[in-house]
Amino acid sequence: MINKTDIEKVLLKYPTLSYSGFGVNDKDTFFNHLDEIQYVCDILQKVGKTKIINKNISSYGFKHWVETKNNYVANGTFILAALMLGFDIVISAPNAYFNISIKDLKKELT
Repeated sequence: MINKTDIEKVLLKYPTLSYSGFGVNDKDTFFNHLDEIQYVCDILQKVGKTKIINKNISSYGFKHWVETKNNYVANGTFILAALMLGFDIVISAPNAYFNISIKDLKKELT
């Protein structure tokens, strides 16, 4: 289970990350969405990492994929969960790109 300390560790490294993505000052709202963050972490824990970052789909696109199994997921929530799980990142504010295996994610979501 994730906790406030897990979130704070990521926010210390990425201080411009917010619930909406990079560059919006609403960091405190992450703490009101622990279930949402846990939901995304539970999915991404089952997804492999690729050798390179895929720039064909951003965090915003991925967050919509994840929403197909649940209710609303914020862009920042998806980014935060991926960072908590050690995925590599390239920031393109307000979004981000990751080394997420699309094949694994699609399999997990079907």
